[in-house]
Amino acid sequence: MRRCNRKVLRGRGFSSDGGIRARFAPSPTGSLHLGGARTALLNYLFVRKAKLKNHQASLVLRIEDTDITRSRADSAESLFDELRWLGLEWDEGPYYSSQRNYDEAFNTLINNGAAYRDFGSEEDWRSLSKREEAKARYDNGEPFAIRFKAPDSNASYSIPDAIRGRIEWKDLRLAIPTDFVLARSNGRPLYNACAAIDDAEMRITHVVRGEEHMANTLRQALILTALGHDLPLYAHCGLLIDKIYRKKLSKRDETGHNYSIAAMRNVGIRPSALATYLATVGGGVVLSNDFFQFIDENEILDFIAQHFELDRVTAAATVHDPEKLNWIDAHIFHKLHVTSRKEAVRKCFEDFGYIQLSEDMLNFITTTLVGQDIIQCNVLAHRVHTSLKYDLEAILETIDQQGPQFRLLLRNLADHLLESAISTWQERLNDAVACYSNGTSKRKIFSALRLLLTSSRSGFALDKHATLIDLASVNSSTVLSTRSRMKLISDALRSP
Repeated sequence: MRRCNRKVLRGRGFSSDGGIRARFAPSPTGSLHLGGARTALLNYLFVRKAKLKNHQASLVLRIEDTDITRSRADSAESLFDELRWLGLEWDEGPYYSSQRNYDEAFNTLINNGAAYRDFGSEEDWRSLSKREEAKARYDNGEPFAIRFKAPDSNASYSIPDAIRGRIEWKDLRLAIPTDFVLARSNGRPLYNACAAIDDAEMRITHVVRGEEHMANTLRQALILTALGHDLPLYAHCGLLIDKIYRKKLSKRDETGHNYSIAAMRNVGIRPSALATYLATVGGGVVLSNDFFQFIDENEILDFIAQHFELDRVTAAATVHDPEKLNWIDAHIFHKLHVTSRKEAVRKCFEDFGYIQLSEDMLNFITTTLVGQDIIQCNVLAHRVHTSLKYDLEAILETIDQQGPQFRLLLRNLADHLLESAISTWQERLNDAVACYSNGTSKRKIFSALRLLLTSSRSGFALDKHATLIDLASVNSSTVLSTRSRMKLISDALRSP
């Protein structure tokens, strides 16, 4: 379908006071996941861009807790926390559907003939057709459901959509074949009724949400029209789907992947990176070459908002790309000012329960160790954490596999380094290689030195790795210094 004309978009969707009013209306049934967070972000960026252009605009947070069997108060609280973690603040709310009264709107619909009271039981409502006794039973105080009359026309129906151009239903009778429930006989209103009435009463001008809601849009549009309200401008973005099953992202999929915001936080993804990723995946924002030149992360959301275009968001489904998310996360961390980078590393170590960092160690990690490498903060923290471990048994096992010559080389290297008076690790290592390279390849000597100092075959550049170990050992009793490691190996290899 063709896209809406840009002029049409700018001319539609203003409340009576001239302002833009968008809303994010999740159900509190668990942790916010990537798809829901993307919907929240799109609404935020749309409103934020209007504000940056000095237009009146508001973002309303509304909690659709009509399903009392699934709604949880703690889910709503965690949702608020996750939105704030992403940097998404709202202007009004939170409003709760369960705390609002819809009687006046229902009475209006009944009085104008768009809805009626159904006194049948919830189990057999589809087969009921007798309504002539409705008024008497209502006066008698009997419980009733409220139903919206299905369209009796097979005409087509269409509404504008800021992303899809127009949404069209070819046959109303086929689209809504039966009268649908607005409120149950126990008095509880259902989602479509609450959403439509709330949109009207809160003067919502734009409804930006996922395409899975398109089935609800027709019902909500009919309710709004029957109440005598103008429709908001709808915008249905394509779904965010998983790479394997091509299904809509949920909090956890068939493969066990966790797509919740809580999971993103737990692995150390930066909120600015996640927001940037969600804004760019599926259109809306195209990253420019100068995007990663930021010094202050607090400016990123405003930068994205300035470049956001609602009608550029794709209507097609978009595959979630974890590699792209990690790439953005690494580039944002790499471009942070050194002060912000230090704070990020310190927080990462605290969140993961790693060793407490001294100022010297923190400076070394964020300047010398990182250097020009583009690496995620959580990955860096994990590498540092694992690089400080020392496994004597693994070293001895490798020695047994390599044979007596390797055993002798490792012992000689340990003794040489213990006796060395050279101050810098780079010079000490070069000196050790020079002393034992006669008949032995430099590559093999370096491999032996790495095993001796780190008990590993890989890691940071060895001179930096050794410096890191010594800095960590000063403030941590669980980290062996390089001298302690060499002494341990020297003594072990002298034992019979």
